Amino acid sequence: MTDIRFEKVRLNEVLVKVQMMMLNMHSMTGGNQIIVLLKNERHAFPYFYLENQCKRNNSNAVSDFHDFSFINEVTMCFINSPILMSDEKTIREVEKRLRKLELRIEIVEREKREDLYDLQREKEFLIKYLAEVLTPRNKIKFFEEYLKKSKKTVQTNIKRFLDEMSLSDPELSEKIRKLLVYERYTVRIRDV
Repeated sequence: MTDIRFEKVRLNEVLVKVQMMMLNMHSMTGGNQIIVLLKNERHAFPYFYLENQCKRNNSNAVSDFHDFSFINEVTMCFINSPILMSDEKTIREVEKRLRKLELRIEIVEREKREDLYDLQREKEFLIKYLAEVLTPRNKIKFFEEYLKKSKKTVQTNIKRFLDEMSLSDPELSEKIRKLLVYERYTVRIRDV
């Protein structure tokens, strides 16, 4: 197995090679993301931030990342505490409404009234809502789809760039792949 622990000088060489190769490549976004990671190898970058920043300034993205100060405490707090899909009060109110609906449906079934269909539809809707926002252990779920989408986009951009790079320099491409560490909300360069 190849040793992936480069010296700082070696990382700078990799960075220069990547920058030179980008002149002849089509996968610019992935290349910019790799350059950002290599220039700031001590920091983990949130997928959604890296994706949006590199997409917005495609060719100039690297200059915006001269240091890590752009990710402030608010951004890191947001990453580390995803948004809940609902809240306790709403869940209690939905469950209370479900209990009332079940009692009302019993009464309406006995009387064979016409509004039974509407009550059953409302009940089904509320049950579906609870299934979407609660885990099997009745804990509230988090919104993570936007994070998953950003993660997939960044990983795809980087993979495309490295696949294209491997055509001209497979060894360098493989070394960079081994340096990348994909975490739940962030991507970073492995400690060297």
